[in-house]
Amino acid sequence: MNAVTLTLKPDLIDLVDCGDLLPAKLCPMSSDEIGKQKLKVARSMRPVADIFDIETAPGDATLRIRGGTNRLQRVGAGMDGGRLIVDGNVGDYLGHELISGELLVSGDAGDFAASGQRDGLIHVKGNVRDYAGGAADAEMRGLKGGTLVVSGLCGDFLGYKMRRGIIIAHDVVGDYCANNMIAGTIILGQKCGNYLGIGMRRGTVLFLEKTKIDLPTFNLCGQFSLPILTVLRHHLHSVSHQAAMQLAKIQKVQRYCGDLGFDGQGEILVAT
Repeated sequence: MNAVTLTLKPDLIDLVDCGDLLPAKLCPMSSDEIGKQKLKVARSMRPVADIFDIETAPGDATLRIRGGTNRLQRVGAGMDGGRLIVDGNVGDYLGHELISGELLVSGDAGDFAASGQRDGLIHVKGNVRDYAGGAADAEMRGLKGGTLVVSGLCGDFLGYKMRRGIIIAHDVVGDYCANNMIAGTIILGQKCGNYLGIGMRRGTVLFLEKTKIDLPTFNLCGQFSLPILTVLRHHLHSVSHQAAMQLAKIQKVQRYCGDLGFDGQGEILVAT
């Protein structure tokens, strides 16, 4: 097994479908074998060696992409095991339908990050655009499991049609967060935009800080000390120490239930 490093060659203009650049596939290969693999670039197929400089060294199943750009689409899509690290930005559909493994991005990501993710961990240290953890295009489900962590800003429709799993957004989130959310947990460290929880059926949105929110289709159910927050804190220690530490400071939460316009049983919890 090899640790593989792919360094993007300069002057990339066209979009590259990186769905075949996966640790489980490339790490058992030699440099020559990797170089002969084909990627879809615009409307043609080109060898990996035309797009990346390739280095291999004995190690664990870790694939690193250096020189990331938003031209790299579908990075980590369908990933099943191993570790994928991107030094830089990526385009749309980061980790689409990711099955397992760890996917780390030091820069920003485009639309539909973690759409359909089933398990594993995706951590974007920069910003993400719209529909992170949300349903892609005509798909019926967004995040289906695992954990998505975003350290930077999030666009609109975070967690759209989310089915399971956890989303942690440390910075400001745009409009329509938890729109048509089916289940799962969204943890917000800062404020979010308008129309929170519209169409929410089940699931939980948790604000780690005191936040003033306007929820006309939710009922205020009072203040609670919820044991489930302790369980959640223990889980978060392995994926986001910052969120776990903030959660440890919360004694009680204001609980809102809804969306009443959809006979929803979701809850929005706000630290008091």
